[in-house]
Amino acid sequence: METMVLIGCGLLSGFLAGLLGIGGGFVVVPAMLALLPAHLAAGAPLPQVAVATSLAAMVPTTLSALVTQWRRGAVDAEALRRLSPGIVLGAWLGAVLLPHLRPAWVALVFAGYAGYFAWRQFQARPWRWGETWPVGLAATAIGSISVLAGVGGAVFTVPYLEQRALPMHRAVATSSGVALLLSLVALGSLAGQAAPVWWAAAAWVGGCAALAAPLGVRCAHGLPVRRLKQAFALLLLVVAVTALRKALTL
Repeated sequence: METMVLIGCGLLSGFLAGLLGIGGGFVVVPAMLALLPAHLAAGAPLPQVAVATSLAAMVPTTLSALVTQWRRGAVDAEALRRLSPGIVLGAWLGAVLLPHLRPAWVALVFAGYAGYFAWRQFQARPWRWGETWPVGLAATAIGSISVLAGVGGAVFTVPYLEQRALPMHRAVATSSGVALLLSLVALGSLAGQAAPVWWAAAAWVGGCAALAAPLGVRCAHGLPVRRLKQAFALLLLVVAVTALRKALTL
């Protein structure tokens, strides 16, 4: 039963990664919070392990989405190049902070991140965040906050790139590259700190997600995504409430 949950989690996170340019952490982190207690020793930092496992699964997920988007010519290489230094710095900062935060705080970061993303998805007007921020500052903020939440940062990356005249589909495609870079840097930093990762789960989720990501990319380029985003927002509300309840019990 647990394996089926991991497979389903991987397929869903991979599809959404291809569709919306996310890393899949919105799906993976809550699943890890639910499954990990049976595998951790008493007193182990549950939210930190959930986030680290999500970041590990994110590597094959975002790589698959990025390769598919790149073959379609949708990735803006120049935008990705300009964002990369700040993403690297922010991801490193987030990874350094993560093991030292109280588990409840990590769960609260994820709950707030998911809840705010859900709320923004229901807004009719565009989300204009960081409009006047320098690229380096915006990228550093994206990297650090995303690592603390265990996600790929598309909620910030996509609107930021759109504000710089990048069409939606190209912004989503470029966000896949940002998520891949972010997950690699964060995972490397966490490994250097001996941060625990549930590798078996990461392998199941990441492998299945890599298979599903190209389908999400095809849907993103062939179908309107507004209604799908709203359905995803409903899922995120449930996820946010679940993570908040977990935070209050830690």
